[in-house]
Amino acid sequence: MTYTYKDAIYIDDTGNRIDCWLDLDKYEGWTPYTLDVNDTDTTIDNTVLLAQMQEANDIAPYVAPTPPTQSEIDAENALNLRRQRNQILRGMVDPFISNPLRWEALSSNEQSQVTAYRTALLNITDQSSFPDSVTWPERPSVLDVT
Repeated sequence: MTYTYKDAIYIDDTGNRIDCWLDLDKYEGWTPYTLDVNDTDTTIDNTVLLAQMQEANDIAPYVAPTPPTQSEIDAENALNLRRQRNQILRGMVDPFISNPLRWEALSSNEQSQVTAYRTALLNITDQSSFPDSVTWPERPSVLDVT
């Protein structure tokens, strides 16, 4: 038995696991497959497949992932905080502000509180601790949904 495979690459530093694509008639084409030398399932004969790969000497080496840089961590944190802020704006604040009936039902004091809250949410990116952490503004009680 021989297998047709492509793109074989070690996926860890043990040398026991290899990702590849197998051309299997049963599945009508290329199918992702992880060869694990400790796998006892015989659907695919891993011993034969591994020997074939080793003989061809075409298994790409394992490359350990590099840890993210601080700027990448900061960018991810900033993105997550902006998403959280935008979700609050779209789901809670903007439906009040953009709906004339809801907005007019608020007192001028409540409108001022909602406006100040919205502005504070928009300004979280100006906080000196951003993107490591932010102090979220206090939500006006008029926005509490019960």
